[in-house]
Amino acid sequence: MTLAAVFLYLSLALLASSTPLQLLTPQVISTNSLDPTSSPLNLTNDRLLNATTNCFIQPHHPGAPILFETNFHDCLVAVTVLLADKAVTTPYTFGRRPDADVRLPYSKSFRTCKIIIDIMDEFETERLEWRDISDTLEAPRGVLNKCMGQGSSPPLGGRTSVGGKAALQAIVVGQVYETLGRD
Repeated sequence: MTLAAVFLYLSLALLASSTPLQLLTPQVISTNSLDPTSSPLNLTNDRLLNATTNCFIQPHHPGAPILFETNFHDCLVAVTVLLADKAVTTPYTFGRRPDADVRLPYSKSFRTCKIIIDIMDEFETERLEWRDISDTLEAPRGVLNKCMGQGSSPPLGGRTSVGGKAALQAIVVGQVYETLGRD
């Protein structure tokens, strides 16, 4: 097993585990131009959600996780994969509890991009539609537009709150993607 494969395995195992979301929080950018943005998102005429977006930066302290770069187009496809075979306009209860319609953490990926949906509290739930997640990620101030190389920072992903209670988190991270031998 190559060193890159070992890092990939360890990072995916960490991200896919049922580890509380607080442990999966890389350092966020804190410069004035890229401060977390909290703004109402008018998703449709009758729905208004609040979202806070944070972009990740590579931490430099000992033992810090290594973040991989991703790109905007891979993440757009990952959002499509996330929504595949879902009734996007049907309300679901998201949570870690056994009675939740969608058990968290939930993740999908495409090439260099992985999207993870999770919640901060083991007993908290959030009721919303799948399109709320995709709309929040793709909003003008959402993770995809704000954190995916649009500024001077590398495209390491970010996280955004989703839902009326803002308890749900949509996390976008890069992952290793081998291009050798692929067309």
